[in-house]
Formats: sequence, structure tokens, C-alpha cells
Amino acid sequence: MHDKDESPSLLKRAGTEKLREVFLKYASIQKNGEHYMTSEDFVRKFLGLFSESAFNDESVRLLANIADTSKDGLISFSEFQAFEGLLCTPDALYRTAFQLFDRKGNGTVSYADFADVVQKTEPAL
Repeated sequence: MHDKDESPSLLKRAGTEKLREVFLKYASIQKNGEHYMTSEDFVRKFLGLFSESAFNDESVRLLANIADTSKDGLISFSEFQAFEGLLCTPDALYRTAFQLFDRKGNGTVSYADFADVVQKTEPAL
């Protein structure tokens, strides 16, 4: 239990060079001299999720959209760096969940966005 006078523990941010080294390890696309991660690079390789050969492409894209703030299907180093920064904030869980539902990257979540994510993540019966 935390004493009410204690501040919540925050994760320490990685240095830019260390973060770039990690990013480049997983980035598989290069365009105009810049490296990018695909949805699969980010979710399956970097995060280590959906490691089985049969996985849901839509679930991978939805999770990658949390870091892909431009919603262009690729994750740049600056987006990766911003995602790492997000994880170091006290309200990281809430912000991450919001970004999952913010399908257009415009800072709002419509009912249609919410319903779309829920429908695509519903387990098959």
C-alpha cells in the first residue's frame, strides 16, 4: 500500500540513443531515408504479442494505432518516442486506452469509433 503522501512511481524515460537503437532493431520499412515500424513490427515483434502464426490482423492494427498517431499505418521514430513517453506518465493506462479508441487521431472518440473497436475485439463465440 502507498502512503497518501507518496507520489506515484513513474517509469524513467529511456535516452534518445537507446530508444533509437531499440526502434531500429524492429523497424522493417525505410522510406525517404527514414525508418518505420509496421503494425506487425510494433505489436508482434517489439511488444511480443500475438506470437502464434494464426493471429487477427485487425487486432494487431488496432493495437499499433495506439502508437501510430498519424494513422498512416506506419510508426515513425518520433511516434515511437512519444509512445514511450506516454508509458512514463502517471495516467498511462487511461491515455493508452483513449488512443486505442481515437481511430482518426483527432483527439475525440465518437460512438462509431467506440463501437467499431468493440466489435473488432469481441471474442468469437
